[in-house]
Amino acid sequence: MTFKLDDKVLKRLHFIILIAWLIPIIISVPPIGIPFSVTVVILLIDIIKSKGYQPYNKMMPYVIGLNILGMVISTLLYELLYYSFRQDPNFGPGMGIIFAGVWDIIYLVLLAWVIGIGYLILFIRSKLHE
Repeated sequence: MTFKLDDKVLKRLHFIILIAWLIPIIISVPPIGIPFSVTVVILLIDIIKSKGYQPYNKMMPYVIGLNILGMVISTLLYELLYYSFRQDPNFGPGMGIIFAGVWDIIYLVLLAWVIGIGYLILFIRSKLHE
C-alpha cells in the first residue's frame, strides 16, 4: 500500500501547525520550538512535493494563516492561564500578551527566513534542472 500525498492531504497536513501551537501551553515548554520545528518540516514537505513556485505559492497562505491563527489562540490561552487572574501588581492583565507578542515577533522573523530559504531552494533546483 502506497501513500500518495496529493493537494487535499497536504492541506490537511498543514493543520498540524495549529496543533503544534497548543502543545507548548499544554506541556509548559518555551512557546517557539515546537511550532517552528513542525512548520519547517511541513515547508520541507511542500518544497519536496512542489515542482516549482506555483504549488509552493499555493501552500503559503495555509502556512502563514495557520501560524497566525495559532499565535492568536496560544497568546489568548497564555494570557488566560498565566496572567489574567494574578493579583501580583508586577504582572497585571495584558502582560501575557506582551510576553507572547515578543515571542511571536521573533517567530515571524524566523518564519520569513525559512519561507525565503524555501524559495531559494526552489530557485536553485530550477536552475539545476535547466
